[in-house]
Amino acid sequence: MACALQRGLNHHLHIPPTWRQGPTPLTCGILPIGVSHASLTTKGLKWNLDRTTSSITGLLSTSNHILPDAEVVQVGSDEDVIWTHEIPERVMY
Repeated sequence: MACALQRGLNHHLHIPPTWRQGPTPLTCGILPIGVSHASLTTKGLKWNLDRTTSSITGLLSTSNHILPDAEVVQVGSDEDVIWTHEIPERVMY
């Protein structure tokens, strides 16, 4: 699943509890598409970011994990970014 996150806002992404219960954590990413770089701050991920610069040619968050006990993931950015996260196979069928 992917969606665009508008810059300058503190986004609260609600992850359903049934999605977070499973043998492996959900993989997620934040992509600064169409900009040279973005400053990212997150909460609720295995590797949280604190005003960390992300770019296609540098540090790129493509394989982070949503914490199993994180009901909400918070994402802030100074640029528009793309948020991605996997949908568990068990809820797709």
